[in-house]
Amino acid sequence: MAGSLIYRELKPKDLLKILVDTAANTSLVLLIIGCAGAFTWVLTIKGIAAAIGSWFAAVSSGKFVFMALTILLLLFMGCFMECCASVLLVVPILLPVATSLNIDPVYFGVIIVMTLSLGMATPPVGEDLYIAASIAGIKFEQEVKYVMPLVGAAILAIIICAAVPGIVTFLPNLIYG
Repeated sequence: MAGSLIYRELKPKDLLKILVDTAANTSLVLLIIGCAGAFTWVLTIKGIAAAIGSWFAAVSSGKFVFMALTILLLLFMGCFMECCASVLLVVPILLPVATSLNIDPVYFGVIIVMTLSLGMATPPVGEDLYIAASIAGIKFEQEVKYVMPLVGAAILAIIICAAVPGIVTFLPNLIYG
């Protein structure tokens, strides 16, 4: 409403194009999520998900090693894949391992979301960076050099949250504990 009433940028004739573009973008995201869900189902049916989970559990000697490996995996995935698809692929495989290590599912979920969100803002793909560069009207390469210190700070925040679960679980425990 603000686009048409306050700023007077949105014209009624533009509405159809906006709706079509929205439908196209939404259907693309839903297609990606659907394919990720189907791929996860195949991994589960063929036992690949269980094998990957077992390997992750065997390699991880404890909670901290498991969380470090998970963060590295998610940062890598986040650089190349959309967040929802990554969640659908990774969570069914790693959540059973996390619960077997007595890792709080809320804490694990927060770390997953933080890490994948950061991955979306890191090169080489960095979807969020391309969107921000487009909005700002600058080149992608120009934006990246200014973003990298912030990426470092975000990685530090993820490491702190992973190392001190109480930071993440304080509020949920206060409300539901």
